[in-house]
Amino acid sequence: MRSSSKGKITVDVRALKALQVADVAYQIDNTKTGTVLNVPATGQPVVFTGTVGELQDFASGILGSVYSWMLANKHEDWFTEGDQRTQERM
Repeated sequence: MRSSSKGKITVDVRALKALQVADVAYQIDNTKTGTVLNVPATGQPVVFTGTVGELQDFASGILGSVYSWMLANKHEDWFTEGDQRTQERM
């Protein structure tokens, strides 16, 4: 979907922070790239679906975007000790 030709959807993550344990949506084969998982939000009509790698990339992309914004806007003091350990590993 091209963002220039379609409306944007805003997702309030406060309502989605409680996620259920992933379950298998389907399997092409019993491998990391051949298994597609569903990660449902508790009590919400939202399910994140993808392979393990795709879901990890999605989560990493969100963290990277937030961390970059905090650094670009001089909010290094907002980082927690856990955030700082994550940054050191990157």
